[in-house]
Amino acid sequence: MRPSTRFIGSAFCLLLALAGCKGEQERKLLPAADQGKTVKAAIAEAQMTDEPVVHEAVGTVRAEATGVIAARTTGMVNELKVREGDRVKQGDLLLIIGDSQLSDRIRQAEAAVREAKEGLQSASAAKEAAAARSDIADTTLRRQKDLAAKNIGVQQNLDQAAAAQREANASQAQAAKGIEAAAARLAQAEAAARIVKADSGVSAPYDGIVTARLIQAGSLANPGTPLLTIEKTQAFRADVSVPDSLAGKVKAGDELRVAVPDAAPEPFAAKVLAVEPTADPKTRTFIIQVKLPEMEGLRSGLFVRAYIPTGTAKSICAPETALVRYGQLTGLFVLDKDSRARFRLVRPGATSEGKADILSGLQAGERFVVQPKPELADGDLVEVAP
Repeated sequence: MRPSTRFIGSAFCLLLALAGCKGEQERKLLPAADQGKTVKAAIAEAQMTDEPVVHEAVGTVRAEATGVIAARTTGMVNELKVREGDRVKQGDLLLIIGDSQLSDRIRQAEAAVREAKEGLQSASAAKEAAAARSDIADTTLRRQKDLAAKNIGVQQNLDQAAAAQREANASQAQAAKGIEAAAARLAQAEAAARIVKADSGVSAPYDGIVTARLIQAGSLANPGTPLLTIEKTQAFRADVSVPDSLAGKVKAGDELRVAVPDAAPEPFAAKVLAVEPTADPKTRTFIIQVKLPEMEGLRSGLFVRAYIPTGTAKSICAPETALVRYGQLTGLFVLDKDSRARFRLVRPGATSEGKADILSGLQAGERFVVQPKPELADGDLVEVAP
């Protein structure tokens, strides 16, 4: 059966529409020339240079010190004062092993420390008040002496000022002794609290974060029983896995570029702490430990990249800002002999420090636009920006 004329016409219209869609996609991919338009832009000349070749190794952030806190005495875990994720300071009470009477003694000792601290603060405030009164008494006495020397004042006023001065000085001396006594009471209360806690209380050995509770309240603890795991904060390293083929390329003391994307926006310099002497026979890799500087947001388990230099190679590089991407294609605006921008596809390689290695598509001596503006199109005349 021959197809109808209406069917043939519909098919022809569909083909025209598809051809039009394809043409529209191509126009989006490669901008059309805009004759007569001039665009100012920074220009660079491609050069063949010796560029460092680096191997990108990956690893994980680790705490330099992770300790398991164990019991020293036998007894029931009466009270757990921390949970996973809690930050603790050195000396903070973590848990109590013993009976309820021991808990009461610890609370009483802590209350005595708080009371002693308040007493010391009150004594300090009394000393400051006594010093202020002494200053006023000294000023008043000098004024009365000046008046008496001019036969203006009354002897009684001078005597009263001298007495006020002696009283103020005595109050100041008494306030100083009060501070000494308050400081002694505080030291005594803190010592008593340490003794009580040392009986069966477990304290933090250093500043850190609690990563695991290995026992629950009501459980029986014996000497050596694991109680808590604490990870030391402000001391982190990166354990980086490196192929055994690079065993001679890195050693302790070397400085590497390291990136921790979830903690630092830019790569930074870090020193190699140690290199494991043997490789894993299954993965054919060995571990290097890299010291990480203190930074906000750094914690165990974060992903790490380390860039290990392996030598140099001749290559042409371009700033990453010069690369223009249309979908899956990447190119540069290269200038022809008439200084017109011509979009050319290139194949970029590894990127480092804001530069991309151009594997193909660009020759030494050719000029290209360093940072193309959105309005720059293929065929535009480019004027070198100052």
